[in-house]
Amino acid sequence: MKKKIVFLLASICTLTLWFGCGNDDSAQKDNQKTESGGTNQSQMEYNASDYVKLGEYKGLEISIEVPEVTEQEVQAYIENAIGYYPQYHTLDKTEVENGDFVNIDYEGFK
Repeated sequence: MKKKIVFLLASICTLTLWFGCGNDDSAQKDNQKTESGGTNQSQMEYNASDYVKLGEYKGLEISIEVPEVTEQEVQAYIENAIGYYPQYHTLDKTEVENGDFVNIDYEGFK
């Protein structure tokens, strides 16, 4: 009984997808090549002034304020940027401890 229900639902889904994704002849016609090598596209002419109403923009004055940056803000930014990049120091230690960063130059041969 369950197999019949599953088969029926699968059939309905298949038919729905089959007919729901039908061919659109108008889209195919638009994409066909013309004899001159270009595509056949319909052109629509319209007047933009029928749709857009512009305000008065000529003669407007715009004032741009230059931001004032203090020396303290510059130093704070520099210190913040330096904090993202840790400083590494070369030490003459013979043992590596927990928390140390190690640069190992290794060259292997077979």
